[in-house]
Amino acid sequence: MTKPSIKHAFSLLLTILLIDGVCQGGKYKNGFNIQTFGVPIMPDQFRIRLPTEEVIEEIQLFQLPYQTEIIDLRSLKKYTDFEIPASVTIVPPVLSAFGQVTVLVGLFGNIDDPQMLVILAGNYDSDEVFFFIDHNRDWNLDNDNGPIPMQRGDQPLEVSITSSVFSYKILLELPQQKVPPRRAKKRTTNSIVVGSVAGIGIGGLSYSNTIYQYEVRSTEKNIGLSLSYYSEKIVVGVDAIIQNHYHYTSYAFRFRGVGSINEDSHPPNKLQVGISGAYRIQFGDHTEFHPTFKFGLAQYINPEYKQNKYSDLSYPLPVDTFYELGARLEFDVGTRSIFFFGLGVNNQRWRPKGLAQSENFKSKLLFANFSVGYKFALINFNK
Repeated sequence: MTKPSIKHAFSLLLTILLIDGVCQGGKYKNGFNIQTFGVPIMPDQFRIRLPTEEVIEEIQLFQLPYQTEIIDLRSLKKYTDFEIPASVTIVPPVLSAFGQVTVLVGLFGNIDDPQMLVILAGNYDSDEVFFFIDHNRDWNLDNDNGPIPMQRGDQPLEVSITSSVFSYKILLELPQQKVPPRRAKKRTTNSIVVGSVAGIGIGGLSYSNTIYQYEVRSTEKNIGLSLSYYSEKIVVGVDAIIQNHYHYTSYAFRFRGVGSINEDSHPPNKLQVGISGAYRIQFGDHTEFHPTFKFGLAQYINPEYKQNKYSDLSYPLPVDTFYELGARLEFDVGTRSIFFFGLGVNNQRWRPKGLAQSENFKSKLLFANFSVGYKFALINFNK
């Protein structure tokens, strides 16, 4: 079923004027009021001028795309109280030379037996529109002296409509096309994008059991690569980050007493591989803000932890999970190039084998990080 459209509803100004005549036995005094509705034609997009302040009848005007000589009216029923048929059949003129053709349907008169006016408008999205009007109301638009051409900005044109039961006039006018607000276009869309990133962070590890609580403070340096797909609204991808940690303090607390320096040993390097997602929010032509989420697996390169670095006792560190919440600010610096800044909070599960199984073991490994990077649109599927 064809749905009413508002795409070009603002581009036609239609004024209904009455001349002497009768319709359905009732005499009209001064004119018709065009009544517009939310979906077919937006009130703020369709300007109405009336010949006098005294208005007797209402005109409901709808816009439909032209497809065949059978005009499907079913989609209009929910927007009007008029009893209208499911379709009407017209005899159209030859329309091959007129590009986009739009149907304008006007309803007025008696609710149970309304009058209907059908107008075809060729080249409706251009600066010169051609109107085919059923002057004699016989549903044949091919016998009415051809199209009426109008340029945008021309003076209003008065056209007579006459049938056996009424006569009236319409004023056609094409105002200058409104220029819609320019929407910033996302340059990188439907593309495979590769990237590199480098960053720093600060955070640490805390863990406890029945006897001790340990606090480790660390800094972080990282570097990595990413592969992403950019759609219109979201970004999904995978990345691999190598992290280097420097543990500058480590304390052990016994029963919440005074802390002492802890001589433990942590592996300095690890690899995080994750799946990421982001939502694209655009500011201007070249800037985007992305809320981001990532989850994946972390593997230490030398996966052993020692509570005492002078002891031979060590605890294996298995592959563990992590997630990261963050935000990214991206700047287009070319047709394919993107420069970005990022902030994130990375939370990793930390459970050494043999140690994590002790009574009441709890741990938290948390880092806040800042990153900068560069991305390049390797493949654009739009081209």
